[in-house]
Amino acid sequence: MPISVGDPAACVLDGKIYVIGGGTRYDQPPTGNVQVYDPATDTWEQKTEMPTPRTGLSTSVVDGKVYAFGGSSGSARVAVEVYDPATDTWEKRADMPTPRDRFATEAVNGKVYVFSGDQECTCSVEVYDPASDTWEKRADMPTPRKKLSSALVDGRIYLVGGFSPEGTLSVVDVYDPETATWTQAADLPTPDMSVASCVLNGRIYAISNSDGPAVEIYDPAADEWQRGADFPSVRHSMSTVCMGGKVYVLGGGRDFNALGSVWVYVPEF
Repeated sequence: MPISVGDPAACVLDGKIYVIGGGTRYDQPPTGNVQVYDPATDTWEQKTEMPTPRTGLSTSVVDGKVYAFGGSSGSARVAVEVYDPATDTWEKRADMPTPRDRFATEAVNGKVYVFSGDQECTCSVEVYDPASDTWEKRADMPTPRKKLSSALVDGRIYLVGGFSPEGTLSVVDVYDPETATWTQAADLPTPDMSVASCVLNGRIYAISNSDGPAVEIYDPAADEWQRGADFPSVRHSMSTVCMGGKVYVLGGGRDFNALGSVWVYVPEF
């Protein structure tokens, strides 16, 4: 990446990867950088900066626009801003009702579901409607947690990893937006509070570092996890996206410094 960042958010839009926000060092203020990667040309370009610099944010794509939620501290923890790639501009939206950082979001049927990440590490769930710029509360999560990751498979949202007041978590909670109900899936084999996950070919790929860099793959049809080839770079607070039959791991931190390297994982199935 042109600018090394830890704890950014990443998403895919129109065949490109957007890496937004993050920090260059633990003792430096967060950034509002927008870095866009084109896998077809293996090149980067920078776009208009996000108005509110932040780390620990989450992004979701709805109707061709990137929505950035929450973040590191102060006003950033409730901030919602939307980026329009057609005009390379940002616009402020209604603040989140609950301040959050290091949390998870998923877009389903034109709405964005927001999970946990509040200061008390509770079970709070809220949903944002971009069309009306409004928020509503939903059924609480079964498991309090922060620093979790999420993955959307067949309309259901899987919450993976993170930590709670009791420690690092392996439990995987599953939310069905259609019925507003919760179930549980098979536990993550390696509990991790800095796991990054994405979905490829109907499977969830979870990259973790608790016991060394690992790739674990979940098959929802079988409700089973299996181990993939170990991730070759020790880091935390990275972002992960899946596209074009590959898993991309971007940024992150090690020894209090941000990393700019990008790794690509090609699954065997």
